[in-house]
Amino acid sequence: MELTITPDLIRELVEKTARPGVDAREVGIVLGPNGWAVGAGPGPDSALIALTGEDPYVYMDGEELDGDSIEALTVPSDPADGDSFRICGEDGTRAEPADGVRWRVITGIAHSAYPVVDVTIIERSWQSAVWFDLGAARELVAPYPAVKGQTSSLWLTAEGQYVMCHESSWQRDMPEEWTLTTLEGAVGYTYTAAADQVDYDALPAALTAARHARDLVDALTAPEPAQDSDEHVQRAAARRSLDTATETVHATKELSELIRSHVLSDLREQRRDAARTVVRAFGGDRDDAAAHLRMSYPTLSNLIA
Repeated sequence: MELTITPDLIRELVEKTARPGVDAREVGIVLGPNGWAVGAGPGPDSALIALTGEDPYVYMDGEELDGDSIEALTVPSDPADGDSFRICGEDGTRAEPADGVRWRVITGIAHSAYPVVDVTIIERSWQSAVWFDLGAARELVAPYPAVKGQTSSLWLTAEGQYVMCHESSWQRDMPEEWTLTTLEGAVGYTYTAAADQVDYDALPAALTAARHARDLVDALTAPEPAQDSDEHVQRAAARRSLDTATETVHATKELSELIRSHVLSDLREQRRDAARTVVRAFGGDRDDAAAHLRMSYPTLSNLIA
């Protein structure tokens, strides 16, 4: 697999398109988790297809495809897409991975990271794709049981980006895909995960807090009474269940009030103090601090006031 489109890939595309029964519209050079490759089928997102089997023939316009033509096809036709199909590293450099590095390509941004959502919207683009060192990344949440044939896991890259690995048992063209997700998505995904799927030692502070929130909810779950053939045992179990449920009704109310009256206030205080730390790190320059935090100047000013 390649991180850029080479003359060999162009030749492979032409050769595959020339085979009997192959529709040139359904063959292309497609970006996947392992880089650029010649693929077939209508499945891949068009935003990840650099060239279709038709493009070399359109470019040749009846002429023979020579070395110069092949080289020309390794460059995007739109100058806005740059001078090559090179996939950069997540640090923004155009360097190739070092020998022995297990890398994967992030091909999209997931706008929903929750496994219970029927449709996860993924915005794909080869122009914004980057590769990362899988060996240096940490798996934070192991895959959930398959939902409609797909499992997802949450990772943290060496550059501090949250990424999701989506694996599908029915997607023939791209059974594995890596997408970026937001901090909001990572927090929500970690919160909903089963305890045995979470690597607690690997979690950053925000995700550790999400698990504490999950623990709070789980601690206030009223158990169903155990079933027993002995009427007296069953009655006692039902009484204990009733007592626990009654306590839970009142406890959840008090905890909700505590969250509204104290926890949220404390979180706002923590956020304000952290924002002030960022401003100090930029020598008091709020413009630079706001840009670093990706928020507006007025928002930052109100936050630290």
